[in-house]
Amino acid sequence: RHQEGLKVRMAMGDKEGVTNSYNNIGTISLLEGKKKEAAEFFEKAIRIGMEVRHRIDLEMSHELMYQVQEQMGNYALALKHYKLFIAYRDSLMNEEYTKKTVQQQMQYEFGKKEEAAQFEQNRKDEVAAAEKKKQKVILFSISALGCLALAFAFFAWRSFLQKKKSNVEITRQKEVIEQK
Repeated sequence: RHQEGLKVRMAMGDKEGVTNSYNNIGTISLLEGKKKEAAEFFEKAIRIGMEVRHRIDLEMSHELMYQVQEQMGNYALALKHYKLFIAYRDSLMNEEYTKKTVQQQMQYEFGKKEEAAQFEQNRKDEVAAAEKKKQKVILFSISALGCLALAFAFFAWRSFLQKKKSNVEITRQKEVIEQK
């Protein structure tokens, strides 16, 4: 199956997939005890991995090559691949650490901006609430003054009507007295 997958990936030009297939086929060969064949597949995976500069596959390829070379007794080559495996692993770990650090920094910055925006919004809400309260007080005051003015006008009008009525009564009584 892996051989078929390798052919398909080669036909597609998927070099990362080809590297992965070589690693898989090499691992199967290693499990079957075919160490020399496994080493050839790992070597091919390393060669293509170097072309595409895919560090994850290179880390895996060097780790597998280190294991097969150690099993074959080629300790110098095993050490070389072990060092390369460690270098790629550390590189990936450093990259991951850097990504996490940047992500945490960005989250912190975003949190600060979000907090500042929330504070600003709260301040605006408080100002708006105070303004609304002030407008209510003004509206209530104007309404109260309007009611007082209407009450005053009502009493003034009533007083005027009573005076007029009294004047009419006085005028009528005066006429009655004059006639007598």
